[in-house]
Amino acid sequence: MALKSGVQICATVTLLDGIVSARSPFNSSMNYRSVMAFGVPKVLEGDEKEKALYAVSERLIPGLWDAGREQTKKEFAQTMMVELKLDDVTAKKRTGEALDGEEDLQLPIWAGYIPINSSYGEPVTNENAKHLPVPDYIKNLANKNLMRRKAE
Repeated sequence: MALKSGVQICATVTLLDGIVSARSPFNSSMNYRSVMAFGVPKVLEGDEKEKALYAVSERLIPGLWDAGREQTKKEFAQTMMVELKLDDVTAKKRTGEALDGEEDLQLPIWAGYIPINSSYGEPVTNENAKHLPVPDYIKNLANKNLMRRKAE
């Protein structure tokens, strides 16, 4: 397994914030935020691995770690967690309008951008769990959207 061998990796995350439509396809683009981190990963084992699994779980669905069933030894063995120290990191961001060339500005073609927003929706219960109420930790996660919109 390459991750365990000490090989250098690049981890990349990109969030798409909008599609930019210029007067020509060549000048069209996207608004985004992107980060690239380079380094040698450390595979976590034992308590370090369990703490990392807990941290990821609580970040995605706060409360599920305690409310859900305990993971099995098989599930724990099938999951790899790695740590990547942020020694070499590059970040890029593109925002704003289309950047048309001077010669295109008078063309009767729409230019602008279409924002993309990520948000939580209403929880949808599995058919085989319809007899159970939606727990508070799920309601709280779904309601983050409403609280964020009210703050804006």
